[in-house]
Amino acid sequence: MLLFREARRRDKANPSLFILTWFVVPFILLSISAGKRSLYLLPIYPAAALAVGHTVDMVLSNKVKLTGWFKIPASILAGIAVLAPLVFLGIRLYFHQPFVILALVSIPGTILGLWAYRLLTKKDMNRFFQILVPAFLLIFLAFDMAIAPIFNQKESFEPLFQYSNKLRSEGAELCLLRPSERLDGAAVFYLGVCIPRFDCLEAVQELTNSDENIMVITRVENIDNIPDIRTIKNFNIGNKTYVIFRAKKLPGINDENKPAS
Repeated sequence: MLLFREARRRDKANPSLFILTWFVVPFILLSISAGKRSLYLLPIYPAAALAVGHTVDMVLSNKVKLTGWFKIPASILAGIAVLAPLVFLGIRLYFHQPFVILALVSIPGTILGLWAYRLLTKKDMNRFFQILVPAFLLIFLAFDMAIAPIFNQKESFEPLFQYSNKLRSEGAELCLLRPSERLDGAAVFYLGVCIPRFDCLEAVQELTNSDENIMVITRVENIDNIPDIRTIKNFNIGNKTYVIFRAKKLPGINDENKPAS
């Protein structure tokens, strides 16, 4: 709100209008767009950083009078700095993960958050921001070290391509059917090679009638209309199910239709 208020001033040296235009216009266009991915927001991150920095500069230089529009978000940020490390600690305990390293990060983060909140109540804004910045650095460090890996395990393609590599070592040829951008990139990352990809069911049907040991990786809904599919294994990744099926039976490998553990 401070930026919106400052943007109304007719001052050539005022950067608020430029920053708001840079942030708001792309944000609105992306919001009404049919395709939405978090990656598309990257171009407006610099604008958001400038908006925060410019607002903090106005507050510290006493160019604006503090109102509830600033004090309430500042109080929320201080509260997050206090509670987030404790929540992270609880998540580690819930998933039965070691928490010694996280505790070393969480305890200083919570202390800094309490300190920042106390400085805010005293209206010492200079020291408030000096303490709040390292508090949030510790929060991001704790999240990256201890929380993100827990949830990444459920979203990772590693089990799928570890099994695929096993099939390759036994003589199978791999290909992808209608892969998403993420699946296509994961195949290159985990296999170390670019494998063929097909975008139509007809090409796969020709493969399933061949005599070659060809393994096809795809989402399970892509093979609903293909008859006589020999499924090797299913993998639940995030909220999607991926399947490996083949044209010819490989020796020493049993069909498995149950999800991977």
